[in-house]
Amino acid sequence: MRRIVLTGGTGLIGGAFLRQALAAGLQVRALTRDARQAHRSWSASRPPASETDRRADLEWREWDPAATAISPDLLDGADAVVHLAGEPLALRPLTPGLRRRLWHSRVTTTRRLATTATELPRPPALFVSASAVGYYGDRGGIALQESDPPGEGFLSRLCVAWEAAARVAGQASTRVVSLRFGIVLSPAGGVLARILPLARYGLAGRLGSGDQIWAWVSHTDAARAILTSLQESRLRGPLNVVAPQAVSQREFARAVAQRVGRRGQLPVPARVLRLLLGSAADELLLGSARALPHALESAGFRFEHADLRTALAAL
Repeated sequence: MRRIVLTGGTGLIGGAFLRQALAAGLQVRALTRDARQAHRSWSASRPPASETDRRADLEWREWDPAATAISPDLLDGADAVVHLAGEPLALRPLTPGLRRRLWHSRVTTTRRLATTATELPRPPALFVSASAVGYYGDRGGIALQESDPPGEGFLSRLCVAWEAAARVAGQASTRVVSLRFGIVLSPAGGVLARILPLARYGLAGRLGSGDQIWAWVSHTDAARAILTSLQESRLRGPLNVVAPQAVSQREFARAVAQRVGRRGQLPVPARVLRLLLGSAADELLLGSARALPHALESAGFRFEHADLRTALAAL
């Protein structure tokens, strides 16, 4: 798996994976809407040339995820496709317009990319696609493995369709992996970027009861899990990309508050969240999914950040 085609390389997870892939000696063709801007941003963010900075192994190519057809030459020669692009979910109401954009950017684009891969003279040996633990819906405190059924709600239906779209690539005997990411923690953005400023002012307490389980993973371990999926042929189908120690939202808020030295945090009632976000409050913040990394750990994967406090200290 030396030659990789990557989408979403400018995103939170994709950027972390791209750095690790280059350090591992992989050749990466990164697809982006604006190749020139992506190249400038990447060059500005990199340290001076070093043994792990393999610029010659990185090629930026332009593509349009919304196009009705994907040019086969973008995937030609790839040993693996790693598809991480998609409309950011963020914390906002799930309006009809947003639902359509989420569906198109995840399901429709994934299906077109997977279909294009099957039509190549030499299809890639591996097709890796993002998904999310939203697949399970709100499941309380029960432990969830990859074999468990989906839940209910829009985000669960979205993940089911997303993974089905990725499986289209399997028609060409391509190994297909769907990465069910939990909340990805990174100093560069995502949930921590939203929570930390609030926590410093004492505004990041429990949400609702605070008993809901949040499955999380550090951006470093998320990227390492993608690399592992390239290296371990035993891995196929869904993978829960989550740390082995999920926590309640109350525990999450307490750990963040301790890191910023502000223990007293203002709670937010569930009714206020529902007033602001509608159904998104239940699906994104108040729902509970104790997903466990069963498939990854069975393949011998070891987390650098297995517990939340260790992860926050490192980040």
